[in-house]
Amino acid sequence: MWDPNRPVPDFLRYVRCGFLLPGFGPIDSSFRLPYTREHKQNVVVCQVIGWLAPPNTRICMKKPTTGLRLPKSKLTISRQAIILFILISVTPVIALNTYWLDSQQEVLREQAEQRQLLRTEAAADRADNFMSQKVKALILHSQSTSILRGDVDKARVQLRNYIKQDQNIEKVEWLGDNGQTRLALETQDTPLTQDNSFDTQEAFRLVTFLGGKEYISPVTYINNDPYTQIAVPVVTFTTAQDFSHLSTSEEGVIRSPEDINGALMVTVNLHQLWTTVFQQEADSPTTSYIVDSQKHLIGHPDQQFANRRTDLAEQSIINDFVDASSPEETQTTEAKGINGEPVLASHAAIPTTSWSVITEEPLANVSQSADQVATMVWMLNVALVIIAIALSYVFTRRITKPVQKLVAGANQIGQGNLDTRIHLERNDEMGTLAESINNMSGRIESLVEHINTERHQLDVVLNSINESVFALDKNGSILLANDPALQLFDVSSSQIIGTPFADIASFKRDLADVDIDVHNTDDENKTAEYKNVKFVDSEDKERFVDVLVARVPQTAGGENERTIQYLVTVIDQTHARELEAMKIDFVSMAAHELRTPLTAIRGYMELILNDPNTELSDQFRQYLLQGYESTVQLSGLINNLLNVSKIERNALQMSMEKLDIAKMISSNVRNQQFAAEKSQVTLTYDGPDSEVYVVGDITALREVVDNLISNALHYTSEGGQVTVELETEDDEDNVTVSVTDTGIGIPEDTVDNLFTKFYRVHGGLATGSGGSGLGLYISKSIVESHGGTIWVESTENVGSTFSFRLPVYTEDRYKEAQGDEAGENNVRREHGWTTKNSSS
Repeated sequence: MWDPNRPVPDFLRYVRCGFLLPGFGPIDSSFRLPYTREHKQNVVVCQVIGWLAPPNTRICMKKPTTGLRLPKSKLTISRQAIILFILISVTPVIALNTYWLDSQQEVLREQAEQRQLLRTEAAADRADNFMSQKVKALILHSQSTSILRGDVDKARVQLRNYIKQDQNIEKVEWLGDNGQTRLALETQDTPLTQDNSFDTQEAFRLVTFLGGKEYISPVTYINNDPYTQIAVPVVTFTTAQDFSHLSTSEEGVIRSPEDINGALMVTVNLHQLWTTVFQQEADSPTTSYIVDSQKHLIGHPDQQFANRRTDLAEQSIINDFVDASSPEETQTTEAKGINGEPVLASHAAIPTTSWSVITEEPLANVSQSADQVATMVWMLNVALVIIAIALSYVFTRRITKPVQKLVAGANQIGQGNLDTRIHLERNDEMGTLAESINNMSGRIESLVEHINTERHQLDVVLNSINESVFALDKNGSILLANDPALQLFDVSSSQIIGTPFADIASFKRDLADVDIDVHNTDDENKTAEYKNVKFVDSEDKERFVDVLVARVPQTAGGENERTIQYLVTVIDQTHARELEAMKIDFVSMAAHELRTPLTAIRGYMELILNDPNTELSDQFRQYLLQGYESTVQLSGLINNLLNVSKIERNALQMSMEKLDIAKMISSNVRNQQFAAEKSQVTLTYDGPDSEVYVVGDITALREVVDNLISNALHYTSEGGQVTVELETEDDEDNVTVSVTDTGIGIPEDTVDNLFTKFYRVHGGLATGSGGSGLGLYISKSIVESHGGTIWVESTENVGSTFSFRLPVYTEDRYKEAQGDEAGENNVRREHGWTTKNSSS
């Protein structure tokens, strides 16, 4: 959409368009079309005519002294339109189709990998559940009363029922602590009777002498069925145990070798497990197999292939999977399968055993879907090109006819005949262009009307804003003010128009005059803010306001005496301050009312706890101690609330004196050593022990240091370090106190709010903290009342450093501080710091 406020370059203030036809010379010299914000269509006309002109026709657009000739076209309009139409319509579609094809191929590949990985993990989970159930069941039977007491007859009944209940177990054997068989049971017609594939003594040695953990033997094929042996120690514990979730692999279950009194072994037929693992979808080309930690093939859908326990150590895919860094790690990759063909393979470990499930799918099958999509997309692209060529040919034939009409009409309008109309009964771009040329002569009047409408809308918007808004010229005089501004300063529009903004009211802050100089805001990207200023209105009432001054961006050559240069916004904060004062008074009153009964409660608790004649049970004494500690914490919170109320009312009084801050900090560190030892944190002091002087209130500054040290100890874990430093800066005009810890640190996005009232960090810093969020706010107020600054530097998970800087002691500063206290008496110290002439 055309923007009437868009700047127009100087070299396009107007253009000249002329036609040079071969053999005829210039036609009527040239015609001039003015180029202004109201006549942008003229340039559009020249550009369109240049594109639509017949071959060998030249169009020039120039200023009176400089000519600019468009290069002669070598293509006809039809050919240009065909090429342009194909480029515009087909190229983006082909590009999008190609991009979509690439992304879709990636999606299909990822889906194939995900399906295979899920299939592999499911097979591994089934195998793990099968083996873990066998191990857990064997452990529970090893802890039965008959086994532990050595009752062979009862054990025979129990184990025979065990074999009947589990169809996969074909043999169970109980060995005594000497390795001799005490009981052996088999199922009927078992092929294991004469088979010695399993080394029973080796299994006994492994589970009884090498750690007392369960043992799962390598897989052996007997009569084409896979078998493995599971052995667990028979453990006698000195105390009762809960065996419902027992695993001998758990650390600390077996206390000593004397606890092991034999072993219980079962021979498990894995045929059912293999059938479960290798089950595949009917039309799925994937193949799953199982290898052990020695990279031998122990399970395969082709049973003859698995019987040979083929060594797959030479297969790179097996090495990569079995040697994975984590036993539970699952992977998917391209490689050569065990048959030598390229496959997409995935791997999942079976945690209970040292086996791994590997699934392979031929790459040709994985890429089949992607190839079908690619063929479809490219066929679609070819069809689009053919359709685009046909449509563009039809389209260009509709363009050539109205060209002459547009040229003739543009000539007439260019000569100043604005009542000329071009009649083209078309609903396409040509018709739109003709309509635009017809409307060009009446556009100036509609633009003026549009500007007047926008001015009225601007007045409505300004007057609907609650804040007071002033528009000023470059001299700072008022050009415009909205209704809220007139009401706030109780003036009429005629009274203030042309008046300097500085003369409408006398602004003050803390009894000092505030000069609101708009010329200090010459940067268009910044806004000057004057916070917490006040003036007296026509009713002699104090008004508290915030004044914002912003520079209005200017266009080149657009500045004059009546141009708006500055916008001043006055935000009335009077009502908000009244509400804040009510809140402060309420908090102070509530804190006072709570402190008296709370003091009585704490006093009675102290009497009961310290009375030697009162006999208390340990449990009741613990209850009283917890209640006492809660009252102490609540008292601290109430005192903090009272102190905050004093700070908000600017009623905080200090007993300023010559203070040896080094001596005070040394004392603080000594007093905090007990808390540091209790938290198992090293607390050290690095600085002079005395003779570093400042002017300050010892109780208030001691509160600041104690607060910073307590916070550092609280948020530093056991074995950490907290260091308190005191140093004098090079100019010896300031001293800096720093408390550095090796705690959990502070998130970077919360540092700016740490010293805000009631602010507490969410996350790790908030966990377990019983604070109110007032300590750092009070510390900041104390430091600033001493003419100092406080800040924090922190790195998350590394530690934090809280520092504050105070001016060193000089006679002038001491006299100035004493002068501020002249006339003050009745000094009373309260918890936290010294206050004067205060009942709270």
